[in-house]
Amino acid sequence: RRTAANRMIAALAILAQLAIGGVPLAADDFLDGRAIAGPTGAPVVMLTLTSSAAKRIATSGPVLLDGAAVVTRVTDGVIEIDGQPDFAAAKALARALSGKEPVPETP
Repeated sequence: RRTAANRMIAALAILAQLAIGGVPLAADDFLDGRAIAGPTGAPVVMLTLTSSAAKRIATSGPVLLDGAAVVTRVTDGVIEIDGQPDFAAAKALARALSGKEPVPETP
């Protein structure tokens, strides 16, 4: 039985497209995606790129989510996207873009 959250994730997976400097990224370009608390405590989407994807966007340009510019930071193969209304939305977007669940934290 599909929950509303599962339906939202499925819809985002179909619609969500991230591009950096005109280079579109696909699920295979990500190691994982997660929702984290940013510097102000607001939800942030954190996406970790594979090394090959990180090299492709080394000369980064504007970051576009579904064709619209978004507030981001791109550092050492990690993309952080600001502006999510809550942690559920940030988690759903991270999952939709990366196509993967977060990798477990290591102690």
